[in-house]
Amino acid sequence: MVKSFVLLLSNCIQLLVVLHYKIAYVKRGFKRSIGIVQTAFSQEYTVEKLLQDGNYYIAIWSGKVTHDGTFLDFLPPTGNSLNMTGITIYEIINDKITQHWEQFDQLGMMTQLGLIQKK
Repeated sequence: MVKSFVLLLSNCIQLLVVLHYKIAYVKRGFKRSIGIVQTAFSQEYTVEKLLQDGNYYIAIWSGKVTHDGTFLDFLPPTGNSLNMTGITIYEIINDKITQHWEQFDQLGMMTQLGLIQKK
């Protein structure tokens, strides 16, 4: 089960925006969000720790990301490399993701993209 979840996670964790939704309800939005991120960034993620509690699977992850495409229709590629960290939680019932939550270091991402200046 853990092995198949890691494979599932590696396909889903590329989402870099904060989300909480029922996938069946906004499947089109989920695909669009992933498409936005995949178009703007080359990505490589590592699951640092994987925990399970009932139907919930919690992944603590890190990633190396390169901004090599236009992001959100306004930020042209910077070529910047970013180090990302975050936590993703999936609820899985009957082998389907029914809910998803994700938090990551958004301030760190914006700083590394040059959108926010360090003081």
